[in-house]
Order: sequence, then structure tokens, then C-alpha cells
Amino acid sequence: MPILPDSDYRPPFYLRNGHLNTNYAYFRRKIKPADYSRVRINTPDADFIDIDTLFDNNKKCIILCHGLEGSSSSQYIIGTAKLAAKMGWDVIALNYRGCSGEINKTSRLYHSGFTEDLELVISKYENIYDSISLVGFSLGGNIVLKYMGNSVVSNKIHKAGAISVPTDLSICAQEMKKFKNIAYTKNFINSLNIKIRQKHKQFPDLIDLSHIPKIKSVWDYDEYYTSQLHGFDGAEDYYAKCGSRQFLHKIDKPTLIINALDDPFFPIENTPFDEANENPNLFLQTTKYGGHVGFSMPKHKNYWCETKMMHFLNS
Repeated sequence: MPILPDSDYRPPFYLRNGHLNTNYAYFRRKIKPADYSRVRINTPDADFIDIDTLFDNNKKCIILCHGLEGSSSSQYIIGTAKLAAKMGWDVIALNYRGCSGEINKTSRLYHSGFTEDLELVISKYENIYDSISLVGFSLGGNIVLKYMGNSVVSNKIHKAGAISVPTDLSICAQEMKKFKNIAYTKNFINSLNIKIRQKHKQFPDLIDLSHIPKIKSVWDYDEYYTSQLHGFDGAEDYYAKCGSRQFLHKIDKPTLIINALDDPFFPIENTPFDEANENPNLFLQTTKYGGHVGFSMPKHKNYWCETKMMHFLNS
């Protein structure tokens, strides 16, 4: 039962391709910025995170987690935030460390399994609301699923969702090495290398810039920097410990995963069909089309995945 029937997502013919749908959402979607209010939260390790909020004294709150090198200003975050606010939710949009426009203070940045800051935000706001729901996109989806299955989950958490989520980090990292994904990889690496250079200025004895010429893929970046900055023994150790797939069977609150079968970032093996079949709390919605955090709907304010996710959270 938790594997949902064929979706009602029917994109126009020119978006029935994973790359075209992905790039349409990234380059062609034009949505006005949200009227956020920013809150800075100090962390226990003498760092900070910035969250952007839409507060209107509602009784329920949604916390949104962006993807790799995204932010609260990512189009999919703004679209979901505005839709949720319109439906009567208070909204908290996380910016991971180093993603709010100001580099953070410690040597750590963020990664696919970094749930500590999400837990901090939940603990800060859980007494204010009757219920809280979580939604993550791509890397943020893995963070949400890992939290739901491998953390002491707040009793205020009502539901959760993950969109275009890599549940098996290792096989997805290998998929990103393929020629078809070279443009995406180059974009990610350029952005990540900027942050590593900023970190080098802060911690010249800790950050070794000699690795930068070796970085040709996300796997390389994780091997030389993510793993070393966050205490893992290389990229594969990081993937093995942080991939959310191993925790899906422990999720005990309603959680929806939405993944497109033509997502260029993920092979079909990433889709957790077996886990959804075995866990009555885990719902899986796959679509034939949609790309990566795409699900584009030209001439609509909200894209299909945002509307579908909010319907699930409100049901």
C-alpha cells in the first residue's frame, strides 16, 4: 500500500526528459522572493546558522531543508514556503552552515547526514507549535529521512517528506561521475571550491588546497574535504554512515518520498521500493517524468511536487 499508484503529473511534451525538466526548473522558473525574516541561531560549538522565516502565529510549522549548495532562496524552497504560508503554516527555511551568504565560524560546513542543526532548530521551536512537519529536497531530503529514522524524533513531529532524494549516497555519487552529468558536477564543484578556499583562509593549517586540482567529481570533493572536515574515513565511509536508506525501516511517522524515475542524478537502484513495501509509515510516489527537483509546471505558481507534498502534509 505505501507505494502510491501512478501519479497525476503530466508535463508538456518538451519537459518529458529528465535533463530538460531539471534545467527548466533551475533556469526558467521565475518566482518573486519570499518576504522572509531572518533569525540567527548560535550553535553549541560556537558557530551559527541562519534561518529565514514566514511567521503568522499559526499553530503548525513546516521546516524546509534545501539541497546541495542551495539556500532559502532556492526556487523550490521559495515556492514551497509561499504555498505553505498560504495554507496556514508558519515556515522555517534552513540555510546550512556557509549557505546564508556569510561563511560560518568553525571548520565544519554541512553534509548529507548533518542532522545536528536540524535538531537544534526543532528543539528551539517545538514548544511553540502544536505540530511540526519536515520537508527536504535532494541532499536536504536525505537529512530529513536520516533524522526521521536515526534520531530521537521530537513528539511534535507530525509528518515528513523528501523530494528528489538520494537514499544511497554511494551509487548516486557514482552516477554523478557520468558524462551526462558533467555540467551539473562542474557547477557544484565550482561552488564548493569557493567555500573550501574561504575555509582555508580561516584555517590555513587544517585545509589543504593542494587537493583542489584533483577534484573532478562530487565523490572527489567528499573524499578530500567533506570526509576530512567531518570526521569520516573517506568518501565511502561518509556515504555508508550517512545514507538514509539504511534508516528507512525505522521511520514511525508518516513520511512521503517523491522521486522521478528520469532523475539524471540517480540510478533506478536508488529508489527504495522494498523499504516502502515493508514500512507502513513510508510512502513512495514515483513519477515517469520530473527530473531532479524539477516537476515543472509552466504557467503555474507552484510546481507539482510542492502541491503534492503539501496535500500529503495537510491530509
